[in-house]
Amino acid sequence: GAGDYKTLDAIVTELKNTLIHKTLRSDPRLVVLVGSDLTAAAQTHMMNQADKPSEKVAAQQMDKNIGGLRAYTPPFFPGKRIVVTLLSNLHLYTQKGTRSRKSENVEDRKQHEDKYWRMEGYAIEEFEGYAAIDEANMHIGPRP
Repeated sequence: GAGDYKTLDAIVTELKNTLIHKTLRSDPRLVVLVGSDLTAAAQTHMMNQADKPSEKVAAQQMDKNIGGLRAYTPPFFPGKRIVVTLLSNLHLYTQKGTRSRKSENVEDRKQHEDKYWRMEGYAIEEFEGYAAIDEANMHIGPRP
């Protein structure tokens, strides 16, 4: 059914070939951002299926290349999310004049606390160069 995939490579290939604009599909800057839950599950599955040394090496390298694209697992990235985009397409903006810092010794908690906050927003420059999948509706591998 829709949303069923046998491998992460299949997901990335579909995202790239259907949601990334055709003028960007062969751009060498395209990458995959993938959650650690997905790479861990896929690597475990591949290791369990591997019966040749070359297949074990492929499983170990899986978190570095998925669907022919360089793969990254960003810190704090949702564990089951997959995004195909160009890194230069992702932006973080901080609103001018909203940075604030507070540093104090808090006797009640017996510790020094340093706080820093600001108004931030995330943006995508070109929507034609961004593709993601709704992980809530996704299933990888055979149905139980």
